[in-house]
Amino acid sequence: MIMLILLQWIDKPNLLFLSLFIGLFYAFSIAKYTRYIVRSEKEMTYISVSKSLGYSDVRIMLKHLLPAAFQTLLPYIALGMGSVVLLEASISFLSFGMVGGCFSRSMCFLDRLLFSDFRYWIHIKI
Repeated sequence: MIMLILLQWIDKPNLLFLSLFIGLFYAFSIAKYTRYIVRSEKEMTYISVSKSLGYSDVRIMLKHLLPAAFQTLLPYIALGMGSVVLLEASISFLSFGMVGGCFSRSMCFLDRLLFSDFRYWIHIKI
C-alpha cells in the first residue's frame, strides 16, 4: 500500500527507477533476515572457540559467519524473485508502472494468460 502511494508521486517512471524502487523495498526484508541469521550464528559454539583461539574478528566473519549466512540466505533470495516479478506485474497492471511503448516481460506474460487461449508450453522458451 505504501509502495503504491509513493509511486503516484512519480510522473514518468522508467525501467531503472521501477527496478530500483522494488529492489529497495525488497532489500529491507533481506537485511532484516540477514541480521537475524548473523545474530543467531554468532551465538554458536564454534564462533566462541575461534575467538578463544585468537582469530581476528575479520577472519571469523569472512571464514565462518558470511558462508553460514549466505547458505541460508540464498534460498530466501531465490524464492523472493518470484514475488518481485508478481509485484512488478501487478504494479504495471494497475498502470503505475511503465508508460508508453515500454513493456515488461511479466506484463506480457500476464496479458497472454488473461486475454488469450493460453497454452503455456507454446509461449515458454527454454
